Amino acid sequence: MTALVGVPDRDRLEVVLIERAGLGWAVGIGRLMARGIERDRTAFLMEREAIGAARQLADAGDMLLLRVEAGEGACD
Repeated sequence: MTALVGVPDRDRLEVVLIERAGLGWAVGIGRLMARGIERDRTAFLMEREAIGAARQLADAGDMLLLRVEAGEGACD
């Protein structure tokens, strides 16, 4: 594990995101400020399965996990 030298840039910080997608859920990796999945997108029908997959992805990549609710955009 490496220590951060400074505060990470929020515009570039990648996190694991879980969000509603149609009738199911989507899990993937995206930038914190963009609040949208940009890569490694996977779809799930059940929320429980999506949360489990998101936790595994976050643990594997040593990343934060963020659930994006409907209507949320990029934060200021």
